[in-house]
Amino acid sequence: MSSLKIKLDNSKMLDSSVAISIGFVGTGSFSKEDGTPLKTIGEGYGGSHFKGNWYPYSEVASGITTSGFSGRIYVCYGTPWQPTSATSQPAFLPGTGDNANCVFDKVELTFDGSPYSCADLTSIDFWAIPMNLVSYLDNVKVHELKGVKDSSSISEIYSVLKAQSNPVQSTDTATELYKACEAEGMNPPTLSPESGEMTYNETFLRIVGPNSYPSFGNPGRKEMMGLPFTPYNTMEAYLNHLIDKYGPGTKKGAVVDGLGNGVIGKVAGTFSGNPSASPQTNLTKKQSYNFTIEIDKDMNLSLSGKAEEAGKFTMNIKKWDLLTPSAMYGGAPKFDVGETSQTPGNDLYGWMLGDLFAGFNIGAIGCPTSVNNTVVGTMTSSEWFSELDNSQMFGALWPDHSNFYNEWAAALVTRSDAYCFAYAERFSAPQLNLAPGKVDTMKIELLGPVAVDS
Repeated sequence: MSSLKIKLDNSKMLDSSVAISIGFVGTGSFSKEDGTPLKTIGEGYGGSHFKGNWYPYSEVASGITTSGFSGRIYVCYGTPWQPTSATSQPAFLPGTGDNANCVFDKVELTFDGSPYSCADLTSIDFWAIPMNLVSYLDNVKVHELKGVKDSSSISEIYSVLKAQSNPVQSTDTATELYKACEAEGMNPPTLSPESGEMTYNETFLRIVGPNSYPSFGNPGRKEMMGLPFTPYNTMEAYLNHLIDKYGPGTKKGAVVDGLGNGVIGKVAGTFSGNPSASPQTNLTKKQSYNFTIEIDKDMNLSLSGKAEEAGKFTMNIKKWDLLTPSAMYGGAPKFDVGETSQTPGNDLYGWMLGDLFAGFNIGAIGCPTSVNNTVVGTMTSSEWFSELDNSQMFGALWPDHSNFYNEWAAALVTRSDAYCFAYAERFSAPQLNLAPGKVDTMKIELLGPVAVDS
């Protein structure tokens, strides 16, 4: 049976005297070098007094082994977070309990002995403890993912991410949302979101990313906004620009060929299907699709077209469901098909929504900039993925509009190999391959901790 050895290294930390704890959440198992099995963090949970199964750095640094694991390896600096159930993972937003006041981060690992075994770093939800991942075979380095690229630094990443939510960018959207709630007879709270940076007793905890904030709710359904309201750019200015240039009543082709009178782009390509779905449906089968993206004057969105197996249909996304963080930054909005309201699953609908929001996040939708002699706004979604690289996204597409794309992803993609937004794998997968026979060891190099005044 194939196995993978994992080592830890604190030699590159700014302060190697920091107490380090390691824990696991997922399915599968790890063992020490002497064969002693290691427990997952919540295994044996027995109530609020339970502190979790954490292992000090000195106990596991030289090597632990797995023959199969899918989940997360958590790293904590100082006091580790405390599980609230056998399978719980830590909360990281402000006001979500004592666990939010711990310094932690994670490595995502899928090792099943197949050629597709892999690990990755992720900063989609938050940025806290930068790390590197290095793979080896017979003590020879194979590949590396750098949490901080050589061209950047911990302090630079800290500064550029903190600046995105300080000052707060969502004030105009918040004001509009409050008015919409009041018009529906609701009594929304007055919210003053703070910077995405979280500290506790002068200790840096993390910078929470735009993907992680609660739903705005929908006044039309009497849904109250989540707390706290996001401090980040909501991309409402981008959508207003699209309405102005291509909305109902505008002339088709006046700015970008094919766009106008409500049409702002196209999602088209091939969905590879979900073969594990049971039973199979016309939404889980492999198929091609071709849909037009339209926006109305009230900022409601629709995707209309035809798929090879699912046939013709229209997906509708209402304004507040479109702007909410889990949609615009996470690709998971509430949407309607006919009279049925739903959220995305692992099917054609979910795949197409990934296309749509990937386009918003990189700034491709409605973009008049040309790349390789093609106007990006005329491209289909599959063409974005095949023809654009990291240097041709974000600010390269909108040099005069810094809030017409995912600023968080734009800042990280040039500074880190960590996943920086939910659709990164559609362009290039920042993963460390762990195929047996090609790799036998993965080293986790710990960096930081981050100083508040860096």
